[in-house]
Amino acid sequence: MAVKRDPDNLEKKYLHEQLNLSKKSVLEIGCGDGRLTTRYHKIVGKIIGIDVALETLKIARERGLPRTRFLSADALQLPFACCSFDSVIYAWSL
Repeated sequence: MAVKRDPDNLEKKYLHEQLNLSKKSVLEIGCGDGRLTTRYHKIVGKIIGIDVALETLKIARERGLPRTRFLSADALQLPFACCSFDSVIYAWSL
């Protein structure tokens, strides 16, 4: 049986209510296979998604999302300078 996540699209609704991502640079911590990234990638300026799970990053990269890079990185040791992003998302990463 396939698991259907968020059948009512509430995740996308609440994300857009809380954050103005239009033309912003976004860091998504714990991006996994890019499932959430696909829900907002069309409106942002650029996205960098990070995760430690290489197998899910491969799936994310195969999505071919424009203005999006998926990198292997640990949230506790971010490889970015301070203030590199307008917004940071870490849904489902705790």
